[in-house]
Amino acid sequence: MTRWGIFDDGVLKATVLHPTEPTGADIGLDLTGCSVVALERAPDPRFETASPSTGAIESDAMRAAEAFAAQVDEIFEERALALAVPEMKQRMHRRKEAEARALLVDPEAETPMLSAEAAQTGQTVAEIAAAVLAKVEAAIAVDADREAARRGAKLAVRAAADAAAMQIITNDFRDEVSLWT
Repeated sequence: MTRWGIFDDGVLKATVLHPTEPTGADIGLDLTGCSVVALERAPDPRFETASPSTGAIESDAMRAAEAFAAQVDEIFEERALALAVPEMKQRMHRRKEAEARALLVDPEAETPMLSAEAAQTGQTVAEIAAAVLAKVEAAIAVDADREAARRGAKLAVRAAADAAAMQIITNDFRDEVSLWT
């Protein structure tokens, strides 16, 4: 059995013992807009002894923090999937980047993709290569900012004083991520 916390706007409204994540129908509560977080697996008296009450409280806080940190990761992954570039386009971008980097080492390097684009656009291969590398560096900077936001949210959740603060941090991160394009 697991003890589940039902949070509404970060406020613990109820705890229930249930073998799996409960639904509203399972426990007779309306869970609309609530977060359901695993707080503690009930000890099996055959194998474990109950921890002291102070340890359980600390354990509950740690479990809630880890559950909210996991929500931050889920929010991040969902948005990353929504923004994902199709595989074919990824391969094309990787190839163009490789050709552009090869030109930096050897100005006579073979550049079939960049050359084809130059023929279509009227730009030089060097201009296209410079633009490709600039886009790569910009994407790296955006990815670094996004990863920093994710890590910062997880650290803030773990440092939060209570579940209400954890919920606010998670909601703020969700709002921030929703603006990513």
